[in-house]
Amino acid sequence: MGAPKLDLLLVIDSSPSMAAHVERLATTLPGLITALEELSIGLPSLHVGVVTADLGDDGQLQPARGLTGNYISDVPAGDGTPTRVRNYSGELIDVFRDLIAVGTDGDETARPFEAARRALDDHPANAGFRRPGAYLAVVYVTANDDASPAPIADYVAALQDLVRDPGELLVGTIAGDPVGSMCGEAPAPRLHQLAKIRAGHASICGEDVSAAFDVDALLRDTLGLPCWENPLLDLDPATPALDPDCTGWLTGPRFVEDLTACPTGPATSPCYRIEEAAACPHTPGHTLIIDGARALSDEPMHATVECAVAWSGEQDPS
Repeated sequence: MGAPKLDLLLVIDSSPSMAAHVERLATTLPGLITALEELSIGLPSLHVGVVTADLGDDGQLQPARGLTGNYISDVPAGDGTPTRVRNYSGELIDVFRDLIAVGTDGDETARPFEAARRALDDHPANAGFRRPGAYLAVVYVTANDDASPAPIADYVAALQDLVRDPGELLVGTIAGDPVGSMCGEAPAPRLHQLAKIRAGHASICGEDVSAAFDVDALLRDTLGLPCWENPLLDLDPATPALDPDCTGWLTGPRFVEDLTACPTGPATSPCYRIEEAAACPHTPGHTLIIDGARALSDEPMHATVECAVAWSGEQDPS
């Protein structure tokens, strides 16, 4: 199973209002990269881009020192080895720190929703950043509420149109709170409405926005291994291989199909495999792998596999 793809876009306010926050954010925002590097499956196939919220660059992603192009690309070589192909020199977290240093001399009127839309809407200068089938994470960092011209619903729809499945979209905000903040920053009700898609929020006034920012957890839950929280029941413990008691199904917009365990040989229809994974809890821990689902349909779908667990015999969905 190849590394999952993640396209991470940060929309950062470069207005004078950010002057009180840039030093702290320079320390805390790199926590997003640390969270990705600490995923149980390792660093995903990663693109990272930054656009300013004032539309000064019309949605063009920002360059950085040591970076070839205007976004970070750190992806597996695809040859079955741990080798990665990178378009930067030095350490990933250091290039990221330089990338997010957008300054504070931008326009005071922040339009982060519009900036994200333009950056992701086939901007010619950003060619290659957005990849089909990749998870999309958009992080808004601003000391002002959004002043984009269109209704919020239009920007929500624009983001959702970029992914095949709503579960592939993550949104986070580091901004003022819905009705204002303790450090006097402007309320951010529009940002909070957008963040209801699937998001975390941290106050821009916080001393440690990385620790409070739920997108870290969302990334781990979405891109990490799907692990059972309890040991699985083995119907035949006398044999070396796990013999679980499971039921599975695939659900799509217009269908529900049974999902069975994969055969020993090549699979000819969608099926699931349960494999040992050292990164999962317990010894041995187990993860779920779905094979062949795209042979059934290209539409968004969800796989559910329920297995009896050893400690109680109850069903534990994964």
